[in-house]
Amino acid sequence: MDTSFEVLERGPAVLYGDCSGIWVMILHRRPSVVDMELARPALKSMHERHPDGFPTLTWVLPEAGWSMDADARQTAAAVTKAFDAAILTMANVVEGEGFAAAAVRAIVAGIDLLSRAAAPKKTFKKLDDAVAWCASRRPTRDRSGTNDAMISAISAIRTGLASSTG
Repeated sequence: MDTSFEVLERGPAVLYGDCSGIWVMILHRRPSVVDMELARPALKSMHERHPDGFPTLTWVLPEAGWSMDADARQTAAAVTKAFDAAILTMANVVEGEGFAAAAVRAIVAGIDLLSRAAAPKKTFKKLDDAVAWCASRRPTRDRSGTNDAMISAISAIRTGLASSTG
């Protein structure tokens, strides 16, 4: 089966999509409240398409920076909480090398440990590891596309973001 990335919503800083039953959020600039609110219709669409639930994958690119304004963070948390019952797992990929990226991954992993979300959470350095983790947790009826095909589809979208924001 052909694996593609279908854009569900797009804001100035964030792109939301469906890649073979995985809800993907790519932060490519520092997000605003408006960017985070776009997650609501994207998650609603995913819930309609995948009523048995779906994994989520958030990919934070270096261009997004290492922090988010408090109001955007609170909006993201509220929107995510509204869809808790549909979210099977939550993967975070924090792209980057060096101390700053490693520190952000550690902070995100620590916050995940303290959060009360029902879904398991895990933080990754590489997209391929996160895709494999999410793909193995999709409901059986949504298990189309190979990991390599999903990684290629998501990476192609990232490449397009880099060329359009550069």
